[in-house]
Amino acid sequence: MTITLEDEINLSRGDMLVKANDLPTIEKQFTATISWMDSKPLSAGNKYVVQHGVNKVLAKVDQVHHKIAPDYSGVDVDAQALGMNDIAEVSFRLNKPIFYDKFKNHRTNGSFILIDTQSNNTVGAGFIS
Repeated sequence: MTITLEDEINLSRGDMLVKANDLPTIEKQFTATISWMDSKPLSAGNKYVVQHGVNKVLAKVDQVHHKIAPDYSGVDVDAQALGMNDIAEVSFRLNKPIFYDKFKNHRTNGSFILIDTQSNNTVGAGFIS
């Protein structure tokens, strides 16, 4: 695909073109719904690589807010850590800002994967709230 712009702008892989009235959020922190896929638990203080599109950013788990009930009964459970197949609301702090949207507004720019810094395995998937 080729895009022709009126003005000469230096863009490269991972850069984003957006409408002036539809700018993404630019932050070094966010809260997301996480689906945990690793046998090692996720807990506050753990560090992972967030792969958001083509960008990779080092992230630290700031807080595990609560697990989401697997039967979606609306009864959330307080949690300090996540085990395999748990789904929870989790806050992250990043070492540099990313450009993101809420998942409900833009599925591609509102989702990411978590990569273990030691094993380089994908350990979770997330949807920014």
